Amino acid sequence: MTFISSSPRKQSLTREQLIAQVQRLRAGIREHRDGDHIAGAHSERALLTRSTEAGKRASAAPVRVGRRVNSPPQFGQRLEKRASVHAAQNVHAKEQMRASSLSGGRLRSQGQGSSLRPKAAMQSRHRRRTVLETNTVVDERLVQPTRVIAAHLAEWGSAPAYVELAVFGTDEPRAIAREIDRFCRTYLGAEVAEALFHQSSVGSVAGVQLDDGRRVVIKGHQPSRSVPFLREVARVQMYIASLGLPAPRVLGGPAPLGLGNAVAEAFIDTAMLPRSEPHQPDVRRAMAASLYAIVAACRPLVAGSSLPRHLLADPPLARLWPTPHSRLFDFEATAGGSDYIDAVAREARRLMRPAGELVIGHGDWRAEHVRFKGSVPVVAFDWDSLCREYEPALVGCTAHAFCADWSTSPPPPAPTLDEARAFVAHYESARGKPFRGPERRLCGAAFAYACAYTARCGHAIDATAEREHPGSFGALVAREGLRLLEV
Repeated sequence: MTFISSSPRKQSLTREQLIAQVQRLRAGIREHRDGDHIAGAHSERALLTRSTEAGKRASAAPVRVGRRVNSPPQFGQRLEKRASVHAAQNVHAKEQMRASSLSGGRLRSQGQGSSLRPKAAMQSRHRRRTVLETNTVVDERLVQPTRVIAAHLAEWGSAPAYVELAVFGTDEPRAIAREIDRFCRTYLGAEVAEALFHQSSVGSVAGVQLDDGRRVVIKGHQPSRSVPFLREVARVQMYIASLGLPAPRVLGGPAPLGLGNAVAEAFIDTAMLPRSEPHQPDVRRAMAASLYAIVAACRPLVAGSSLPRHLLADPPLARLWPTPHSRLFDFEATAGGSDYIDAVAREARRLMRPAGELVIGHGDWRAEHVRFKGSVPVVAFDWDSLCREYEPALVGCTAHAFCADWSTSPPPPAPTLDEARAFVAHYESARGKPFRGPERRLCGAAFAYACAYTARCGHAIDATAEREHPGSFGALVAREGLRLLEV
């Protein structure tokens, strides 16, 4: 590329070169004007990628306290394969510098060669000034959402913002607020007026009030979650909601958000729906029965569904463990002292053979995601955890974490073996028949493997605490061992 000197000696360009430069300038301005794009708009040509996953975090206005660095994410979120994270930052600044260089350098120098060039330069400067003024107005309107996002990020201290980097390509709160606002303006037809909450799991979830009064939830997903998968989740979720089961209505999507895609859902105010105590028998019974209600309702969809299997019920054949769902967990580097966990997982893997009926169910059905009125579940979240799995394996995986709520500090203890057995019995009662033979073996194997996996995650953070702390999954595995197969 030929650069124009700023010295008195001028260089001439052909008409074709000038047109090409002006077109590049207009393209740069258009990128800012049409949605204030962030790093995702340039990911394929300018950014490097690396694999990441993320843990659970939360903030709200006023700020909610989520799980922090000293309380790492366990298996309690939808598990992913790997996600692409684009490390470059400040794309806005780079694009504005590029536009400034083109217009203030080349076009100003070229203006002496043609009567058309000064006019083009004036128009370009006017457009650039309009873009900057527009961004200033947008930033002023998004002060409160930016603060909510910043508070969410601050909860994690120096820990990398894995989710935000993966979903948005940046961890800069203002850029994230802009992108959420762009999504709402583009696909919901209204601007963000206020942030209601912001939280992260494997994806990013933002509750916002729009300037037309609507309150919605924007669920941003990492690029590893394909559009066909998100469409299938939305289809099944809308079907479940249409039957009066506890799923929020899907308002739209999937549609582009940052580097990935997002789905818009109806906002449900849970202020009057406090979390229930999952260790209480009536709550446990209600959770088991409502899981079966979802399974029964979705039977007509199973044959034609493309939903994936539950990762903990379908581990890789060549390895004992799947790739950990968070970069916080380095199984290879922390293998020492994990023999007691690995032994349970290895035997569970040996017994995990397909049995029973293929069903559709919620793969992360636990206390943190379900809200009750009394003992009746009235709303549940995290429907992107839907999976198509053998029924005994689905129930076994759910029995391991039905009482988990990693948003609280400290989180509730792991279930005892008796509590897990009671959960399975409640499910069988709702189902109308017990699991027998191969079904029972698969249910127990899935339960034991899921417990071992969660214990292995804790071991990777603090091996001693995981094994010795009462109520931890490590303590459960150490105490019960292979008896976990007999759930």
